[in-house]
Amino acid sequence: MLLIKRGIIALLALMLLATVGCRKKGPEEMLTEAKEALKRGDTYGAEYKLESIIKSDPRSPAAQDARFLWGNCLALAREFEEARAKWGEVLQNVPLSEPVAQAAYRNRILSLEEEGKFSEAIAEIGRTTETLAQVPDFAKMTYRKLADLYLANKEPKKAEAQFLQIKKVSPPGPDTVTATRDLGEFYVRTEQYDKAVAEFQEVKSAAKTPEDAFDAISRLAGALARAKRFDEAAQVYQDQLDKNTTGSLKAVLHWGIGTIRRVAAEDAKDPKAKQDLQETSRKEYDTAIDLTEKELESEILADKKVMLASQVGNIYLEMGSDGKAIAFLQGYLDKHPGDAMATWTLGRRIVEVNLIGKNYDEAKKWLRKIAEALPNSREGQWAANQSAGLDQMLQQQKMKQQAAGASAATTDTLKGPAATTETLKGAAGAGEAPKADDANTTHS
Repeated sequence: MLLIKRGIIALLALMLLATVGCRKKGPEEMLTEAKEALKRGDTYGAEYKLESIIKSDPRSPAAQDARFLWGNCLALAREFEEARAKWGEVLQNVPLSEPVAQAAYRNRILSLEEEGKFSEAIAEIGRTTETLAQVPDFAKMTYRKLADLYLANKEPKKAEAQFLQIKKVSPPGPDTVTATRDLGEFYVRTEQYDKAVAEFQEVKSAAKTPEDAFDAISRLAGALARAKRFDEAAQVYQDQLDKNTTGSLKAVLHWGIGTIRRVAAEDAKDPKAKQDLQETSRKEYDTAIDLTEKELESEILADKKVMLASQVGNIYLEMGSDGKAIAFLQGYLDKHPGDAMATWTLGRRIVEVNLIGKNYDEAKKWLRKIAEALPNSREGQWAANQSAGLDQMLQQQKMKQQAAGASAATTDTLKGPAATTETLKGAAGAGEAPKADDANTTHS
């Protein structure tokens, strides 16, 4: 009898262990596991879990999240048709007022844009006009995207109509200001500079904060310069200077005037006028550098110091003084050898200048410095990848030279560093210099 009782107890214990071991996981837990699987790159494991969530309760919120995430998995694999089908299932089950539905809708449009199917993306928005009307804020963002799609599809008149409509229906206040600014940017992109000036003047008049005012005058000055109304453009900055502006903003305003005068000099036909404009431009740049360096000496915050140092370097670059720019940036870094942020922000600028000047050994040296200063980080990995890419390009260049028996690299072999430079430009960071060929003469 005792043995029988012990056997029953053991059996019950095994049954209990089996129950605990086979506990059914909830949808939220499985969703978390699916996300973790995606982070590991295990897309098949993620999709298996997502499918299980959907099968367990197809209409639950977790199932909609699973469908959305599954669509994202497919999009990452560039299986866009299948991805749109999953996002479409979300839209069939969830009203557009819900965040997951809006994300699914937006991703459907973006995936069509990614494939260059602009007409289909436009049609997709057109089919859902009535539904979009039920969510005004989301609709406004969607119609802004529609305007961009019309532009991409080479239909500028239809794009303009969208921007005008958005401005018309926007309530007074920040929404109208944003719509007006976007319309001005559209006119810049389509080279209708006088129209852009009118919109940016509206934005300037509506500015409520110093930051908004500066953004507006930068855009306005840029549009005026594009329209070759150089004196008016410079006066926009001068008017702001006359308001007893101090600190780094004062330096940036002088920088802006220097840029306007430099571009005007490039456009001038009369030699005397060109020379006068060049001298004025250099004086404004020198003033901007002097003011920035003085503020740099008194600044105590590390991140602000790096931004100011970057600004000095960028002004030198705009002046065409690449050597002075590199010398200044390297001098700053020599004084702050342990500052990883400075090494990243200023070092990548040094890399860019050296790549443009084809000083590849110097570029590699600074890429190594960035990688060493920021190990196990995205920035450090970026620098390591750029260095490896540069090595590969130079090796290919050397092999081509040897094969052709040439003593100099051919023009085609320089495409590698040019591409690298474009990548660096995207990571320009604080104190990005204004460029004469930009849509706006904007400073930050």
